[in-house]
Amino acid sequence: MNSFPSTLAAILGVLAIAACTTPIRNQTYTATSAAQIPESQARAECQFAVEAATASIGTNRVPRGTSFDQEIADAIADGVMRGDEQNTLFVSCMRSKGFVGG
Repeated sequence: MNSFPSTLAAILGVLAIAACTTPIRNQTYTATSAAQIPESQARAECQFAVEAATASIGTNRVPRGTSFDQEIADAIADGVMRGDEQNTLFVSCMRSKGFVGG
């Protein structure tokens, strides 16, 4: 049985959910009294740190040798997991630099 329709439906569902959310990095951040650098510098530093910390997500996965559809689904899951981890790390980094998201 061909599972392409179910895989396509899953892909479209993930894309629809992703399109409805605002990336954490695009939100406005307000400086607190603890902020010692400009927001633009904090964003750049946090973005660099987040990319470095999450660069390997999904790269160490050994293909299971299952179907092509399963490999596509696994790659999508890795991307969703990486995006979620990046958002969490970015917020934590900005807070550590004295900025709060709004």
